[in-house]
Amino acid sequence: MSDERVKVERNAWIALAIVSLSLYMSVVDASAVNVAFPSVGADLGTSRSTLSWMISAYTITTASLLLVAGHLADLRGRRLVFTVCLGLFVVGSAIAGIADSFEVLIVGRVVQGIGTAGVMPSSLALILPLFPTQRRATAIGIWGSMASAGAATGPTVGALLIDLSSWRAIFWINIPLGLVAIIMTLVRVPESKAENVRSGLDPFGVPIATAGVALVMFAMVQAGDWGFLDERTLGLVAIGVACLPISIQRARKHPRPAIDLTLFKVRSYWPAVIVVIFFGVAFLSGFLTTTLYLQELWGYSVLKTGFALSPGPIVATFVGMYSGRLAERTGYKILVVIGTASMGVSYLFLAITAQAEPDYLSRYLVPTLLLGFGLGLSLANITGAAMSEIGHDRFALANATSRTLQQIAYAFGIAVMVTILGTGDISVSEYRNGWILVVTMYFLASACALTLFRNHRPRRGP
Repeated sequence: MSDERVKVERNAWIALAIVSLSLYMSVVDASAVNVAFPSVGADLGTSRSTLSWMISAYTITTASLLLVAGHLADLRGRRLVFTVCLGLFVVGSAIAGIADSFEVLIVGRVVQGIGTAGVMPSSLALILPLFPTQRRATAIGIWGSMASAGAATGPTVGALLIDLSSWRAIFWINIPLGLVAIIMTLVRVPESKAENVRSGLDPFGVPIATAGVALVMFAMVQAGDWGFLDERTLGLVAIGVACLPISIQRARKHPRPAIDLTLFKVRSYWPAVIVVIFFGVAFLSGFLTTTLYLQELWGYSVLKTGFALSPGPIVATFVGMYSGRLAERTGYKILVVIGTASMGVSYLFLAITAQAEPDYLSRYLVPTLLLGFGLGLSLANITGAAMSEIGHDRFALANATSRTLQQIAYAFGIAVMVTILGTGDISVSEYRNGWILVVTMYFLASACALTLFRNHRPRRGP
């Protein structure tokens, strides 16, 4: 029987729709707040430098707790962790929406970050057991397309909500959507968790690993302001990295350690993680540079910038919907190689053609369409390659581990880009230098996929 004729139960598609839309909601919120800076600053009387903590508090919290959430999802139940954390995300949105001071807003963002840390790894782990091995690439493709679409369309959605109402609408809209998703998950999505696992989390290693990730993330977030060679940056990184050998030592002794080293013995997993790191350094830093280019150099408004960015995400969403099915026929390798290389070429086009005079059709439309095509081919299939040989008992943990490294890569890429672009007016040459960094990272990701990935098809997974 061919892969295309392998039956997938209707309930699996319903579960995929619920989980994917929930993930889209959380990712949209994470990126939409970028366009709310001016409105929040004016309303709450906060400086631009302080406003950065609207993003930093969220990202540091999310990255620090991903490993814990992945463990809990596999051990205690993926639906349980997913619904509880989605509930926390809703609560955090409510707090942020009613905030009458910046401090209360940050509390809401931290609670949102805790919720997202649980939603990200448990969402994928919740649906994979419902799909036959031969059809999981399709499921991951749809799931990944929602995540990429959320990250890229967030600024547009945020700009529209602010234009129609206020910055608070970015958070308020999550409440009804989140509650509906929780109810639908409890009614239509079955519980799943690791079997034959009796030991709990390492009570010593997990806090050490969590603290290490938090310190490194904090250092990366602050590096843009402090500088990479600042004593504070180097000190925090040193302390955070010092937690790694302690965690590794614990991993050799405890049956359920914070960092599961056996994951990196899986032949399909560690090459995908390497690609995730290069991809992560490029993705958000490239998106930030392009947004600044349109707004500050071309003089686009926030709303016009959102619409100008939208063709790429639309292409990414549609390509991502079908990229998983294509991977079932061709394997992950060729799609990831083409996808990441296409993203690199798109930014190379921007670097070559960059000018201070706006010309959307000739200088931006083509690269953003190419970027969307590459994103749709690569993002979900990198995850698919990583998960293709992971057993059911470690679905959430494996995804959480790669996502943790991805979040650190995001923060590192943003910090490097801020250093390249500087804090004053940005010249065309500085934009070009920033894009060259992005191009280099995407080409490295493509080269690693070409040389390290095996060209196996999803049916050979567990």
